[in-house]
Amino acid sequence: MMNVVVDRPALTVKQLKVMRFIVAFIASKGFPPVYLDLMEGLGFASKDTVSGYLEALERKGYIQREKYRAGGIRVLVNVPPAPAGSTDG
Repeated sequence: MMNVVVDRPALTVKQLKVMRFIVAFIASKGFPPVYLDLMEGLGFASKDTVSGYLEALERKGYIQREKYRAGGIRVLVNVPPAPAGSTDG
């Protein structure tokens, strides 16, 4: 079987912070976060902000979302955790 490497567009610093939050949330809880979890965990003021980040992450190929399903986020590409002592994620 041949391994296929897919190049994905780079994430912005804020997109990486959202990805790290999603990955850490799933690792600790066993299921993906819902919008409210993302808003509270990342300090966002609105669902529109969360939606914008999720749309960008999906467009760039890092996550896949199941529409009309709470917590319907599937991570397609794992990201490294934030460095120890970092305030990022």
